[in-house]
Amino acid sequence: MTPGVIYVMDTSGLLDLKRDLSQETTEEKERVWNAVRERMNRGNVVFPPHVLGELRRQHHKIEKQDWPYETVAAADLDKAMPLSDVEMITEVKRVLASCSAVLDAKKASGADEADPWVVAMALKLAEDGERVVVVCDDRKDTVVKMSLRTACGIHGIGTISARAFAHQTAIRISSEWK
Repeated sequence: MTPGVIYVMDTSGLLDLKRDLSQETTEEKERVWNAVRERMNRGNVVFPPHVLGELRRQHHKIEKQDWPYETVAAADLDKAMPLSDVEMITEVKRVLASCSAVLDAKKASGADEADPWVVAMALKLAEDGERVVVVCDDRKDTVVKMSLRTACGIHGIGTISARAFAHQTAIRISSEWK
């Protein structure tokens, strides 16, 4: 694991990891998700409450085992969600002032999107002196929606893919890069 780095997990990062594991055995999936949860419980992997909300909304549409939701829901939330909305609100306002397009204007759900909160958490942790990297798969900018990766870049926050996260945190996946 890269020492001293806190990984801020976005919903897309968790779903990307799920996709990467789709061809693995149930035992392999369980081992990997347990390793992710262990890192959450140590505070090495964190996420804003809005990620849990997005996973919860998607979870109700899934009939089989849902590893990302179950992993996040079972984590020690005091460690995995170290900052409250109140602590991050200044950063959320700053993110939206410079990157309002990180919110999907065409999204009709009205549910709070996690993206600005992910950037805000990374910003707050970085301002508190932490080395921070955002794990996300959201990298495509469109006419109406700025990707999470672009919003992070504007604020000087690095991003990596879920597979790179697994590699950097010593979570071995059998189909991993050699």
